[in-house]
Amino acid sequence: MEPEIHKSKTAAETINEMPANRTLFVGKFTHESPVRPEIVHGLRTIQEVFAHYRPKVEVRLQTHSGMGKSEVLKFNAIEDFDIEGVIRQSKTLRQLKIRRGEYMKLAHLIGANEKLRGVLKNSEAKQGLLQCIKTAIKELQNNQ
Repeated sequence: MEPEIHKSKTAAETINEMPANRTLFVGKFTHESPVRPEIVHGLRTIQEVFAHYRPKVEVRLQTHSGMGKSEVLKFNAIEDFDIEGVIRQSKTLRQLKIRRGEYMKLAHLIGANEKLRGVLKNSEAKQGLLQCIKTAIKELQNNQ
């Protein structure tokens, strides 16, 4: 089945504008540019296009400790390009997402706890709390 062509519309009319609240990432998904364009016949669906071209890209990510780490991201469907699709493929990004979630929970707890906010405003009390936390961490590590 051939795609339907609307001769009355110009190319600009058939392209939808991207909403302002979206981010578009553009990248090269092959390491080498082709010498000449490849004409491929018979690809009828987006799944067939992904299966034929198998786009992937090697990215260098920074871990929470600041170390660089290379990972290969593969794209087998449109969903693989969205944030959750990229995070799902990357161990580094999954770890960072978990860490971010933990920080968000902690920020919420601090915001909701008046006494803790008071302790954090007083530098002596803050140092005492920090020392208690360090002691608790050492005890936990020793009991493992």
